[in-house]
Amino acid sequence: MFAAYNDSDIINDYDLKSWVEDSDDKKLDINGMVTTTPSEFVPTPFTNHAGNLDPRIDFTVGRRDIDINGWGRNIGKDWIRSPTGDISGPFLAKKTTFHVDEVDQLKGSGDWGQVHSGLDYNIMRFADVLLMGAEAAVEVGGASNLELARGYVNQVRNRAKNMTYVQALSGGGPAANYVIEPYTNFSDQGVARMSVRFERRIELGMEGHRMYDLRRWGTTTSVLNEYVANEARTITNFGVKAKPYTATYDLLPIPLTSIDLSGGVLIQNPGY
Repeated sequence: MFAAYNDSDIINDYDLKSWVEDSDDKKLDINGMVTTTPSEFVPTPFTNHAGNLDPRIDFTVGRRDIDINGWGRNIGKDWIRSPTGDISGPFLAKKTTFHVDEVDQLKGSGDWGQVHSGLDYNIMRFADVLLMGAEAAVEVGGASNLELARGYVNQVRNRAKNMTYVQALSGGGPAANYVIEPYTNFSDQGVARMSVRFERRIELGMEGHRMYDLRRWGTTTSVLNEYVANEARTITNFGVKAKPYTATYDLLPIPLTSIDLSGGVLIQNPGY
């Protein structure tokens, strides 16, 4: 779905309250009576996406009614920090959240009581190395290198296919209709390039690589402006608060002090 992934959305719970409430925003129990007892709150009815999904989605982001790192059911809006008037989407980051059995080792707190995560940041992991190799092979080109790239990508995809999927809280199997298969061929360099780049987006999502990838490929302006326009369809104020991206932002400004100390050798980057 290299070109069509933005043509339709998976079902999400954007702006849907976590609990059934009355007109005064008071939570109700199963009998429709106001209650302040959390165990009696009634979840707002919601049906998750029924179509095919890459299994890595539920290791990357937290979706409503699906377990979030052993903490139990993701209740949705009440766990979204920013209000609807901001630009928060409906999903929570999962890769930066420790699991429930890691609390004693990885939970910290800040000066005003906020919870800090003690998770280490993985600067590089094996899937990243494989996809670097695949990208290099594609750019060199030639049938043998495209086949080499396909093999690297398929190592990543086969790991995702054969891992233990996130399970439904109700029991009885996976939390979604997960589908992923290895590539059978890369017909040409263009297809191979799209495949590798898309794989990096899916496999390394929420790990801090995306902006650097886009800059390396020279696609930041087109991709990010398309992203803003797409998100603005469903997220209130996204299109207002997210300004257009220009190539200027591919580089940071050089501090004026550094330019002065260089005696004019350093020249400010374009656009600043």
